[in-house]
Amino acid sequence: MTIVPASSDSAADGVAISVSDLKMVFNRRGDSIEALSGIDLDIKPGSFCSVLGPSGCGKSTLMMLVAGLYRPTGGSVRVGGQLLTDCYHDCGIVFQTDVLLPWLSVFDNVLLPAQVKGLPMPAARERAHQLIDQVGLSGFEEHYPSELSGGMRQRCALSRALLHEPKLLLMDEPFGALDALTRERMQLDLAQLRSSDHRTVLFITHDIEEAVFLSDEVVVMSQRPATILKKVTVNFPQPRSPELQRDPEFHRIVDDIRELFRETGIL
Repeated sequence: MTIVPASSDSAADGVAISVSDLKMVFNRRGDSIEALSGIDLDIKPGSFCSVLGPSGCGKSTLMMLVAGLYRPTGGSVRVGGQLLTDCYHDCGIVFQTDVLLPWLSVFDNVLLPAQVKGLPMPAARERAHQLIDQVGLSGFEEHYPSELSGGMRQRCALSRALLHEPKLLLMDEPFGALDALTRERMQLDLAQLRSSDHRTVLFITHDIEEAVFLSDEVVVMSQRPATILKKVTVNFPQPRSPELQRDPEFHRIVDDIRELFRETGIL
């Protein structure tokens, strides 16, 4: 799969993300649940940052805060230098469940952001066709989500997230529900995206190898209430290929993160 790069006149070169002393507390049934505590994080424009941690530690909460879908209890989130006080609209989101609309075809699901945002339809329809072709769904334009495999549904969801050429792509364990072979294929497809596209990506995962393979930086989170245990820079050249996973340096980084999890009682 080759993802269609954003047009040269778009702002899809990515945006900086700056999170300062971020705290998030949920109040449910009279109980206070602290999800995040004192998170400080700076992500460079155009970089691929994975947030890695155990299930339930607050990774998805952090992503929702960056999207402006949650309001922090304390601290601040800035995207592109602007303090986030509302939803950040120049982003695409891919969730673990594809959240495709079951009554819409593949083509209409991909085209949905253009309709919601009121984008010019001729250009949007052309880009939808390009994306569908590039993710390997040509011939399935009129199929419905129920007629697709899990991997095909996630390809459709990724196409939809990229339709409006967002500066920021947020991905919340997008491959977590896929079988091993499909997951590996989707990881390679996303790695190829990185070689031809420079938007900022925030990727949520609990898979160490996946995080190291895809990322420029891996942010390692503790158990809840989540703090940042370590920030790991990954300097392997782009594009990433399966051979990278046989590199001794790749295994050293993976083993160092795994050992950190052992030391902190996560493993």
